[in-house]
Amino acid sequence: MSKRKKWALMVGLAIAGIIFFVIKSCLPTNQVIDDFEEKRFCTRKISEQDRIWVISDIHYLSDSLFNQEQAFQSLLRQADGKDIHYQKQRLESLIWQIQEKRPQLLIISGDLTFNGERQSAIDLSEYLRRIEALGTQVYVIPGNHDISNGWSASYLGNQTKPVPQLLPEEFAEIFHNMGYSEACFKDKFSLSYAVRPFKDVLLVMIDTNHYTDKESRREPEIQGSVGPKTYEWLEEVLAYGERNQLLVIPVLHHNTLKHHPVYFQGFVLNQEEKMQQLLARYHVKLTLSGHSHAQNIASKTIGDQKMWDIVTGCFASLSNSIGEIQITQKEINYQRQELMVEEWAEERSEKEEELINYREYSQSLFFKDRINMAYEEFYDEKWFDGETAYTIANFVSRVYTLYFDGKAISDEISQEETESEPGYQLLKMQTNSRVLEAIEAILEMDQESQEVSVLR
Repeated sequence: MSKRKKWALMVGLAIAGIIFFVIKSCLPTNQVIDDFEEKRFCTRKISEQDRIWVISDIHYLSDSLFNQEQAFQSLLRQADGKDIHYQKQRLESLIWQIQEKRPQLLIISGDLTFNGERQSAIDLSEYLRRIEALGTQVYVIPGNHDISNGWSASYLGNQTKPVPQLLPEEFAEIFHNMGYSEACFKDKFSLSYAVRPFKDVLLVMIDTNHYTDKESRREPEIQGSVGPKTYEWLEEVLAYGERNQLLVIPVLHHNTLKHHPVYFQGFVLNQEEKMQQLLARYHVKLTLSGHSHAQNIASKTIGDQKMWDIVTGCFASLSNSIGEIQITQKEINYQRQELMVEEWAEERSEKEEELINYREYSQSLFFKDRINMAYEEFYDEKWFDGETAYTIANFVSRVYTLYFDGKAISDEISQEETESEPGYQLLKMQTNSRVLEAIEAILEMDQESQEVSVLR
């Protein structure tokens, strides 16, 4: 080859290299993978016989991190109505129920751990592996309590001590087979990913939480948002779903719509209208979320499209909600189910009274906690009165217990009974009270949130 030809070849290769570098630098940072194979169901379309289960806010605390002594008893008084005593039995009940009903998928929309303890995540993953061994694919996304949480601790004897925190890369590693290994899209700037469990369904698991890459000394941040790069990634995913005529269902910890007119800050996503507009642009009609612990269904019309956000109630309290989704050619049907702890306990011939009557036990835990929370609110608003406090708190707790369990107030307490309720009459005297504002908002909504059908 002549020197001139060699020189021309070198110049040509150099130019080609520059062009390749420029093109590569202009490509999106998050790559879309079109040629993927989900390991279980993607070779067929979803059928009306298939069932998708949804739970949220498990808040599992490893039993190696607590005993029944002073530190743990102190924790119970701040547990927000969650049942920590029987968390293992609750998970065993879930496994038993899945074995009976055989759902194809189990989606968990965040707060898998109590406060982001690494050991809690490891222990919980073993329960989830047992579920997958039954043929039910599990998909998880973190919640605000799960990662780099400064509250991560053990409660042994009379001491509360920090324990290793779950970090972002560890979350994806521990729950590798619960979504991350099956992902057809992964976001490089968060723990968001997307999976295609059926040929015509795309689940978009969106990480909306605020955390650091290292261990933290701070309490978990209640607010959530989506960063600019993750929004770019999300739009790519949504465009992919629309191009391929897939049913796209986003799953996230924070709510995409406001569910309560008073208590919504920190629960609804920051700049939620930006997310709503993006989802509406790609004709997404339904999102699944958690975080607030209240079983609730909200809707909003955006342009000419109605959008729904379903919060499945806290798995660790009240009726231990399970959302069951059935998808037909025309509709997405959501039906809230209860965890069958009592039935599981009966089959196993359990002797403990709390397990035999678990519904009553779980409800009473939440009810008592709400009474204490009401007292705190009365103190904060500087109108606590020892003679009337219990009467008012009892009424407030009744309303909250029904609301958080997704029940319409009027189905349990008639309007006449409500109006004549002494606790309500006393509460109405506190005209500037935020407690009164919140309770009246619930009474006005009077909404049952057990089921909904959304047109596709």
